[in-house]
Amino acid sequence: MRSSSRLVRPRHPLFWLLVALQVLSGVFALVLTQAEPAVAVAVLLSALLVANASVSALIVWRLWREPD
Repeated sequence: MRSSSRLVRPRHPLFWLLVALQVLSGVFALVLTQAEPAVAVAVLLSALLVANASVSALIVWRLWREPD
């Protein structure tokens, strides 16, 4: 089993990109749940959330694969 320490690498730029994407995902989710945006905005934010999650999953996969 792979260790989560392979993900937490502050000197790796992908780690910080992953952190930024997770913060952005939280902001999108907060806007969707608290602000009750118009339907078009909600659809756009939902699509951005799916894209954000996909990119984040690829970054996690790449960080796990790369040697320390």
